[in-house]
Amino acid sequence: MDFSESFRSSGPPPAFSPDGRFVATVVEYRLIIREVETLRVVQLYSCLDRIDSMDWSSNSAYVLCGLCSRGVIQIWSVENSEWTCKIDEGPAGVQCVRWSPDGAAVLVVAEFGLRVTVWDLVDKRCTYLRGPKHGDGRGLAFSADGRWLALLERAEMKDWVTVYDCSSRSGGGGGGKGGGWGEAARFQLPTSDAADIAWSPAGGVLAAWESCLGDKVVTLDAGSGAVLGCYACGGGGKESLGIKCVAWSPGGELLAVGAYDGGLRLLNAATWSPLLEAGHPGRVAAPAALVVYREELSEQQQPASAGATPTSGARPAAAASRAALSAAAAAAADPNARTHYAIGDLPALVPGLKPALDTPGPPKLGVGRCVWSADGRYAASVEDCRPGGVWVWDAAAMELAALLVHLGPVTDVAWGPRGHTLAVATGSTRVYLWTPAGASIIHIPLAHFQAFGCAWNNSATTLLLRGPEAFCCAYLTA
Repeated sequence: MDFSESFRSSGPPPAFSPDGRFVATVVEYRLIIREVETLRVVQLYSCLDRIDSMDWSSNSAYVLCGLCSRGVIQIWSVENSEWTCKIDEGPAGVQCVRWSPDGAAVLVVAEFGLRVTVWDLVDKRCTYLRGPKHGDGRGLAFSADGRWLALLERAEMKDWVTVYDCSSRSGGGGGGKGGGWGEAARFQLPTSDAADIAWSPAGGVLAAWESCLGDKVVTLDAGSGAVLGCYACGGGGKESLGIKCVAWSPGGELLAVGAYDGGLRLLNAATWSPLLEAGHPGRVAAPAALVVYREELSEQQQPASAGATPTSGARPAAAASRAALSAAAAAAADPNARTHYAIGDLPALVPGLKPALDTPGPPKLGVGRCVWSADGRYAASVEDCRPGGVWVWDAAAMELAALLVHLGPVTDVAWGPRGHTLAVATGSTRVYLWTPAGASIIHIPLAHFQAFGCAWNNSATTLLLRGPEAFCCAYLTA
């Protein structure tokens, strides 16, 4: 793997263009577009103020910059430096902004979720949609083919979904009157406080799930609102702490549900019943074919306590846990430490943290992340109170395929768009790669560069690594 030099970045994370040719980065109020292969600057634009959000159009021709503090959106062209576009929302303000799937319109969520404005860049008119329940972009979902928009709303103390036809753009004038973005369906959800919605990749089916105070996920027909399935994590009289994340498999055959109780459920899209119900315990003993990769400090950097022999009264599990915590503390003290993966034995121990209950926001426990490989064969999950572990599940065998245990907390995971390569970042000077054939740790040869995030380009040949104030690219050579 070859590495580029690092470049400054601030604000929104750097992002590859959909075609993989360019990478867009932000430095305060400047938008910088570079070629991926050479990282040569091809365009440099200055916005009116600090850039709060950034988004590529689907055809990789334009980049949208949201200046939420000013209530302004600026759009720039990759090929034509003379072309510009500015959208001023005025007193309504801007809380969230994104492209439509066809790249012909921009959707702006006003402050306090007052409304959604659709700015058509082709017809040069705008359409107003009802205000969403959430103003941060949740509850606003496009179907995989880009034709339908589902919008989660809250009215009369109930949850509603309105489905708009994004292809109905003929006729009518601007200002939300006449044709364009016509309402195709509207129905009430059987939820008490819906957190978000998501289209099935296969189309025609919507999934909606409760906030952290509920434990129910429902699937509905997007045309009629008819309930197709309903699953409660605490079914059968069991206690449940609510749903934390939901993710469709790429083909739509499975729905992954991560809960605050630390459990992962893979629901069958035919019966909406779980094919797999598994936890993320601190001691993993099965299946027998499970491969455990444990990050360890290189021999010359092992802390003295890590190699100490436990006293006769100490339990081996407790001693192993103390050694793991000691190694993790040493790695945290020196993020440049040299480490390697070692094959661990079963049962494997995954160090955990006690969640702080006196801090604002949801507690750090439960399955906070679940991501699918491009073909849906594998799913990787992270349990927030065991932040160093990555569980890799085999959806064909419905069992745990690999367990990666790291010295530092996992900050990001990303599957390559082709094959089964998983990249992991932990905020250190190392990047971790897993495939079904094995796993490896690559040390980033850049002074003081710590990778907190990672993203692949569309050909899975380049991995973008981002730190707090810089980014670099890693190019696969084999």
